[in-house]
Amino acid sequence: MEAFSNTPNAVLGWKLVDGIYFTTNNMRQRDIALIQKVAELAENPTFLSRIAPDVTTQNEQIEILQAVIENNKRAGCGACGNPSVPHLDRIDLYLARIDEFTAFHETENYLGLIKSLRNGHRGHIDAGAQTMRMAVTNPDNASGIIGQFEPPLGNPVYPNVPDDTPDIDLDLENLPLSSNHRGDYLRVDANNPSTVESLNELKSYRQSSIDLILHPSKVGKFTGQLKAYFRSSWVSDIANMNYYFDLNKLVPQDFVDETQALAYIKDTFRQLYTNPDNGIFEAIWENQNLRLNIFGDISESQARTDFSAFAQNNILAPENPLYKFIHVE
Repeated sequence: MEAFSNTPNAVLGWKLVDGIYFTTNNMRQRDIALIQKVAELAENPTFLSRIAPDVTTQNEQIEILQAVIENNKRAGCGACGNPSVPHLDRIDLYLARIDEFTAFHETENYLGLIKSLRNGHRGHIDAGAQTMRMAVTNPDNASGIIGQFEPPLGNPVYPNVPDDTPDIDLDLENLPLSSNHRGDYLRVDANNPSTVESLNELKSYRQSSIDLILHPSKVGKFTGQLKAYFRSSWVSDIANMNYYFDLNKLVPQDFVDETQALAYIKDTFRQLYTNPDNGIFEAIWENQNLRLNIFGDISESQARTDFSAFAQNNILAPENPLYKFIHVE
């Protein structure tokens, strides 16, 4: 009770937490850390305007804060023990990450992601948690140079497109694939923000989802998105794209360590590449700059031979162009 009594606006924080209907975890209403964090954020008009720029009153903003908390049903809390899933932060730390993330990036770029945290499926929560972690902690992004979240992979029009499309990740178990293929975020040159450095895809997958990549009913969805990356005019060099698989979901639940997880994922991509029905080579060949980067100035028939060699040999080698964009972080 001392921590409670020493918290400014603790009664407000408790009332707001108590006003949330928790279908799975009523212990959150006794969590001092959550009450303290909610009290802090509810009295922060800057934070409220960042998570709810689409409403006008403080009451509406606070309702949105409550919706963000309620929607993340699987995160644990100080009063209820560890998270029910290992890759999700405790609920008060999750709110702190949202605060850090929204302070780090421009509102119009991340509104779609925040809306998905408010209203989305649990797959959106997982993808959003990974996105926020990568956006804030990945050294490549530490200087605040993410240009756009959920960029369309076709007909690039960055940087003049504020995007409030809900964050629809390619969840092969539950969610539909957006008909307009999208990446997860663009990284841009800190000194010249109109210059795109890389197009990045985040995969919040367990091993079960990785296994579904090759399933006959799913493979077209995954390869469709992958081919959209290869065709994108933003990707003139294989270094311009990255696929990040969520380390926190894969280790230690499914794999012993990062090395084992990465080898498994790369072997899955090997099976994609070596099935000609998937049309991966053709997608690369359509992108003239990318094909020159990977194969050099050679004939299509010779490039097909080289593609086959890259696809089947030394797939764990860091320099192999068909696999170097795949990461587990």
